[in-house]
Amino acid sequence: MIYIEAPAEINAKGAMIYLAGGISGCPNWQREAVRMLSHTPYIILNPRRNMFPAGDRTAKAEQVAWEYRGLRMANVIAFWFPPSGAQPIALYELGAVIAMGKSISVGADPGYCRRIDLELQLEVAQAGDGIYDTLDQTLWRALQLLQAA
Repeated sequence: MIYIEAPAEINAKGAMIYLAGGISGCPNWQREAVRMLSHTPYIILNPRRNMFPAGDRTAKAEQVAWEYRGLRMANVIAFWFPPSGAQPIALYELGAVIAMGKSISVGADPGYCRRIDLELQLEVAQAGDGIYDTLDQTLWRALQLLQAA
């Protein structure tokens, strides 16, 4: 596994999985995802920084630009929506990658407050193959999609 965390330059070449989903007000599910993917030969893009200066506009602009590039460079986007918070930026990113025609794996905790909305949006857009209930299932599907690409 090659691990790239924002805001580090994404200069590696090869098959990439981007870890999209909740960051603000969420548990650090990305740490668990990285651990679960550590045995793979893929490049893992993690937008969740170890240290983020939340009040710094320059840092926020850098973060948004990194996420924009990463979402476009990745072969597969793995979305995870934990039970806490609506996660509007992750929802926006999901809509953007659906419009781009990216390969996606979408998971949401059964307690996620917008889960029904996710189901309906994916259905209408004819995107993905449903919503997975666990992070493990979501990452397993992302790996399948990456291997098929």
